[in-house]
Amino acid sequence: MKFLFVCSGNTCRSPMAEALMKKLTEGKMEAEISSCGIGACEGSPANECAVTVMKRLSVDLTKHRSRLFKEEYARGAVVLAMDSGVLFYIRRMYPNIKAYLLKEYAGLSGDIEDPYMAGEEAYRFSASQIKECIDIIMENGGEHA
Repeated sequence: MKFLFVCSGNTCRSPMAEALMKKLTEGKMEAEISSCGIGACEGSPANECAVTVMKRLSVDLTKHRSRLFKEEYARGAVVLAMDSGVLFYIRRMYPNIKAYLLKEYAGLSGDIEDPYMAGEEAYRFSASQIKECIDIIMENGGEHA
């Protein structure tokens, strides 16, 4: 399977989701996993708080560099948006792409709120929500709940 996590700037939520899923699927599920952002500045590093929170989960985000969303990244992928604003943008600009909210795909409801500029606790909360969703997705073999 192929998964593409999408947020706004690709420095917080979607890189955390990409890195977590890569770690959690290692040796358990064959998957191609990547991330990007609808307003990303190409080549920016992951946010320091995201790096710190992921380090506590034994996940290294120091090599991450942001990518701007491109339609080609979504081809053949399950596109998972972090919030309804990002999802709305994808559906409006790329109506042929089948995209979901990450929580919706996991059978939950709501958005993964953007922790940018909200402090480390907000990043920990986002990471815990992302991990919960990924755990459910893996339990379902990568399929929609």
